[in-house]
Amino acid sequence: MELPQLTPASVIEGRWSKNKYKIKKKIGKGGIAEVYLVEDIKTKKEYALKISKDSISINREYELLKKFNKIDIIVKCYEIDDYQIHGENYYYILLEYIEGENLKKYRQQKYLQKNTIIAIILIILKGIKTLYSEEYIITDLKLENIMMDKKNRQLKIIDLGGAVKKGETVKEFTPLYDRANWKCGERVAEASYGIFAVMMIFTKLLLKENIHPKKENIQDVINKIRGLGLGEEIEAYIIEGLLDQNKSVDYFLEGFKKLYRQEQGIQQQMRILLKEKRINYFLGFSIFSFCITIIILFLA
Repeated sequence: MELPQLTPASVIEGRWSKNKYKIKKKIGKGGIAEVYLVEDIKTKKEYALKISKDSISINREYELLKKFNKIDIIVKCYEIDDYQIHGENYYYILLEYIEGENLKKYRQQKYLQKNTIIAIILIILKGIKTLYSEEYIITDLKLENIMMDKKNRQLKIIDLGGAVKKGETVKEFTPLYDRANWKCGERVAEASYGIFAVMMIFTKLLLKENIHPKKENIQDVINKIRGLGLGEEIEAYIIEGLLDQNKSVDYFLEGFKKLYRQEQGIQQQMRILLKEKRINYFLGFSIFSFCITIIILFLA
């Protein structure tokens, strides 16, 4: 879908709100929309402006974002409007601007410890559980749609375009996170569909290599997981999430809470051991220095 290329410093004005926004730069692009960092001419506040030619898709996403506005992990949405360029109508929603990177870029730039990755998965599971309680499933959950907010140190899901009612057919998906592409289930919006995507996110955060259903099968992925030396419990939860369609979100939430506590305990033990090692090193060094001093005095 062809969209106008908005240049920095150009201004768009909402047809109905009459609010004006100055374009600063393009920050994202999807199948039917593009996202720009903009500045409100009046308040000088920065926002993310998502623009599309598809009014139905934009209106649907706006309604979903407003419906779930109180869920912390969901990006905040403030306005919907349209504007004209060369006689053509374009539609936009105004979103909070998240200063940071999506999880895919964040993972590429930084080394993530196992307990950090488990914490990320816990936060995502808590977020989708709230959506599930409202009878909605996010069917296009992926690393690129989850932002790491540097300023507020939060995770934010920035795209609800793929969210549908439970039981409906999945229409928006990415092959890597779609269980049907891996021959692990049907393309139906249900809790297990979302859990599969979360476990594939977990797998992608752990692995340093690319995986794709066109190149590998699910057993290949499981073998790669087992080759990481994560421990039997973590491996079991990931594999269950990929293959078992009968486990609930609560089951995985409780399991990952347990895993997180265990990892925190291991890290605490490592810190204690490291501290003791340093103390022993300095104590040994001090005794050695004392002995050398005595020998020097004796020989003097």
